[in-house]
Amino acid sequence: GSGGTAAVQYEGLFGGATCTYGRLVYTSFGFEAITSEVTRNDVMKRILDWLGATVVEVDLAVSKTDSPDPVYVEQPLAYAVTVNNLSQPATVGVTVTDILPATVTMDAVTVSCGTVSESGGILTWELPTLLGGATATMNVSVTPNEAGDIDNVASVLTEDLDTDPSNN
Repeated sequence: GSGGTAAVQYEGLFGGATCTYGRLVYTSFGFEAITSEVTRNDVMKRILDWLGATVVEVDLAVSKTDSPDPVYVEQPLAYAVTVNNLSQPATVGVTVTDILPATVTMDAVTVSCGTVSESGGILTWELPTLLGGATATMNVSVTPNEAGDIDNVASVLTEDLDTDPSNN
């Protein structure tokens, strides 16, 4: 073929004898194949609108600070990871991921709300709900094991439609 894509949408009865009414959308391509995030969000919004789903649009932002700076080997280093809901509606299913560098040992982690777990140097912070305009914080204490720059990256995702993923 020519490499085209296809999508099918169906509205009608499902389930044989139970005859449940519903709607279905099927795409023959991975949704991530839509390379423009703006286009991907627009397509998803149109699909959800057609399905009759409520689309909650939010804007989450994540930021990180560290102290002290500079830090010395075998001396404590504290990170504060802050997630802000910059929009008015509450958002659900918020997940913050913080990948700790291999050059540090994690000493402790606390969160202002939600739960946090660690596996293989990756912190996963789950917030079931973050109210509109609200802020939540994860405090991480680590100890650097070797000299050099320490790069630490955190990101945030939500089950809702984030209208500005550039600050995630």
